[in-house]
Amino acid sequence: MKLVEARGDDVTFTFGRFNPPTTGHEKLIDATKKIGGRNYRVYASHTQDSRRNPLDHKTKISYMKRMFRKHSSHIIDDAALTAIHVAVKLYDEGFKNLTMVVGSDRVRDFQKLLDDYNGVKARHGLYDFNTIKVKSAGERDPDAEGISGMSASKMRKAAQDNDYDSFAKGLPLGYRGGKRLFKDVQKQMKVKGFNEWADDLDEASIFQAIKIAGGKKIFKKEYEGALKLYKQFTKRGDKSAVAIHKAATSYRHVDTRQLQRYIDAIGSAR
Repeated sequence: MKLVEARGDDVTFTFGRFNPPTTGHEKLIDATKKIGGRNYRVYASHTQDSRRNPLDHKTKISYMKRMFRKHSSHIIDDAALTAIHVAVKLYDEGFKNLTMVVGSDRVRDFQKLLDDYNGVKARHGLYDFNTIKVKSAGERDPDAEGISGMSASKMRKAAQDNDYDSFAKGLPLGYRGGKRLFKDVQKQMKVKGFNEWADDLDEASIFQAIKIAGGKKIFKKEYEGALKLYKQFTKRGDKSAVAIHKAATSYRHVDTRQLQRYIDAIGSAR
């Protein structure tokens, strides 16, 4: 992809997993632009697995361009696998001075890495910049595990728990693709709903299955909410079948038949 920008000897970039992209990543990209001016690039990794990297590279880039629209033309769809590969590519483009922007906790690591390979021809190729600087974005790496505030790891946890409200806290204000992103992350993390695995259970096993679902927080909140609605509807005078249908259809992941089995199992356990 060609960028419309003032070309010079200096280039600034950032590289991350963006899995999924978050407000923390937005701050990282904003810092990259502030440091690099018009000559800045944003690269995403290609690593994919169901636990920590659910979105594939193409999907990530697509979401990033829509989520961070003001940076869209600087978000690069590229085959570079690592920050080292990015450095080689930028050197091949003719840049002489390289700056990388990272979370405050990664500055020392990346400075050493990029310095160690400067002028060294290896399997990744060769780069030989006049200067290499690694600068802090001012906050910790948004891809790091267990950091304060909203991080990609916390958003993945929210997707695993089917907690969209928590997931949405990590999205930029005004972004409208949150629910689609939420579903895509869940799909690639192989999050299974109650309906998907309860179909094969017999009546004797259903209550234990529900307890397992609750322990894993898989759609737990929706079934509990539907149960409360069911009780309200029957108390109001609705017939059981009508109340179940109305309660189930009030939630996206609740199935009428499974809600009936849920209610029956809870009743038989008392």
